[in-house]
Amino acid sequence: MIILITDQTVFPDTLASALPTPVPVIHFKSVIEANAHFDSTSHKPTHHDLILVDARGNTAVVADCRHLCQQAPSHPLPLIAIIDRPTDRDVVFEAGADDYLLWPLIPAEVQTRLANYLNYALYGFDSLLKTIHQMNSGASPHTLNRGVKTLAETFSAAAAWLLLPQSTNPVEFELAGQFNLPPLFRRNPQLLIEARQGQLTSFNSVINAPLIIDSTDLAKADPMEMNGLNHYLILPLTSDQKLIGVLTLAYHSRPVVSMVEQKKLLILGQNIGTLLDMFHHQEESQIHAMQNALLVLITRVVDEQSDLNTTLSSTLELATPLFNASGSHIWLLTGDKQGLELTASLSRRFSTNTVNYRPKERGLVGWVAEHSRPLLIPVAVDDPRFDPAVDKIDGVGQYALLAVPLNHRAKPIGVMALHNERKIPFTEQDRILLEGVAALTASVIANRQLWQELRNYMDERERLYNQMTQSERLVTVGRLTASLSHEINNPMQAIQGALNLALEELDRPAELTNYIQMSLNESKHVVQLVSRMRQLYRPQSEKPRLLNINALIQDAAAIGQQELKRKKVDLVIDLDPRLPLTVITGHQLQLVFVNLILNLGEVIGMSGQGVLRLRSRALPEVIQIAFCSEAATLDIDRWIKTLQLEPKQKMAEVNFSTSMSYEIIAAHHGAIYFKQHDQEVSWYIEIPILTPED
Repeated sequence: MIILITDQTVFPDTLASALPTPVPVIHFKSVIEANAHFDSTSHKPTHHDLILVDARGNTAVVADCRHLCQQAPSHPLPLIAIIDRPTDRDVVFEAGADDYLLWPLIPAEVQTRLANYLNYALYGFDSLLKTIHQMNSGASPHTLNRGVKTLAETFSAAAAWLLLPQSTNPVEFELAGQFNLPPLFRRNPQLLIEARQGQLTSFNSVINAPLIIDSTDLAKADPMEMNGLNHYLILPLTSDQKLIGVLTLAYHSRPVVSMVEQKKLLILGQNIGTLLDMFHHQEESQIHAMQNALLVLITRVVDEQSDLNTTLSSTLELATPLFNASGSHIWLLTGDKQGLELTASLSRRFSTNTVNYRPKERGLVGWVAEHSRPLLIPVAVDDPRFDPAVDKIDGVGQYALLAVPLNHRAKPIGVMALHNERKIPFTEQDRILLEGVAALTASVIANRQLWQELRNYMDERERLYNQMTQSERLVTVGRLTASLSHEINNPMQAIQGALNLALEELDRPAELTNYIQMSLNESKHVVQLVSRMRQLYRPQSEKPRLLNINALIQDAAAIGQQELKRKKVDLVIDLDPRLPLTVITGHQLQLVFVNLILNLGEVIGMSGQGVLRLRSRALPEVIQIAFCSEAATLDIDRWIKTLQLEPKQKMAEVNFSTSMSYEIIAAHHGAIYFKQHDQEVSWYIEIPILTPED
């Protein structure tokens, strides 16, 4: 933007015709009007703007613009005076002008002068395009040699180098990129900074100008090692008033830097500094993203149901690269809590005969286990707690150590330790990250131990459950014994009579065939009945598979039919022929159905007589089986108590038949519930409709 101060109305049009591209112009008739405008509004000029003042016949107006020049937040705005006599040049320069335009205005001169000032904030930006492209392509600041060469050529420098703060010590600098770097500075890149440390310190607070250093300022410097470069321009690279790095340009002859060029260089330093700062944050984000990705992988490893040693070894393989460590170990407390066993390792083995064991109180790792506190040691052998018998590593004289306790529910269970043989110390960020990994690892160990205990408990529970189920089958078979005897006795008598008659009709083939066929039919009935009872008493081993629940209901009804007749209970079956198949364990559900038929039939029989209705229906997601009777003829409380659990009643407090029924239905992800509608009371069982894929 151009801040134009003149009482002439033709200037905006003149500027518009002279500049190749439109530039916003704000017009004031006087300096007083311009100052009042910017003082009273929130809008302020930026460092991209300039002031163009009409000083023809009144050069004193240039001095009046000093307050207006200070409106930009970081540095004075460029001030250009329009004069009509060449002799007024010195006057306007003394008054504070940075440049001048001679009236009448020549479009080519206006275009050249104003474009230079309007674009000074981006001065050298074209030269940075290669550097920006490198960074956007994923290049690191430590590979900026080509970008530094481009900058050197832009500023006609014979050599250039870029220094960035060290990550481990921000007050020290390291070489990040260079072009024609002299041997003297190759050995000590910070030499110029050390020579002018006081001036460079001021870069963090007040940025005034680039710094020029002559070779005479370098005490005892060998001219041959400086390649004849006797003058050095040091440019601070800043972002938000923070020193990001230092760019040095080297010259054979002393460079002349005007006030305008100083402004250009400082803005350039801000651009490069901001770019490097953005890349630094991007690099940190990439590191954090990689760490998060590896932590997700570690979490997945934790969730895998593999053995403990395999899980811990996989965890170390994923976690160790997070810290650039040479090796890692996991030590777990022994059962007596007096020692540590090496459970997983990703490094050299320790130099001791007891390679897999150490007393808990010995050495650095032992100290962490004993005190349940982390250790962050740059050089392990220098620590007074170092014990060569248990802490020395084969072939490694010195190493950095980071060890954190493995705690579960505030109780120590072991130690996770990292070591670095490259003498690169770990940081506090590493400690925080490792404590997070250790928390996951401790959960793995505790969960595996609990999982093993749970498996042992479930195995024992399944054994007891099978025993109790078999006992319930025996009870059910016992209740059916009388009915079974009657069911078998009738067909056996029919078979006996038919065979006797067959003996009398041996010479009559047709009659003989009828009697034999009658005997076969009755024997089939006996075989089916015995087979059903045997399946109820000792079922074949069966896994969940696709079955027809209607068939199970019919088999259960056939088993309980005679018992219901004995109690004068009529059985009415209404089954949906379109019932879909579902994945179930057949003999378990059949036992539930038989028990319900017998128990509910007993309640109905206590009233003298009645009807038990069995219905099956297919609902949208479940198969519903209903056991119904008339409420008017029943003891409803006894009907309800046959299966109902009282509030807060535990499963162990009910009879086994009820407990078994609930557990079998729960194992099928189903439900049992009571419902009364009008004069009908019902117990409902709902079983989800599942396919083998489900």
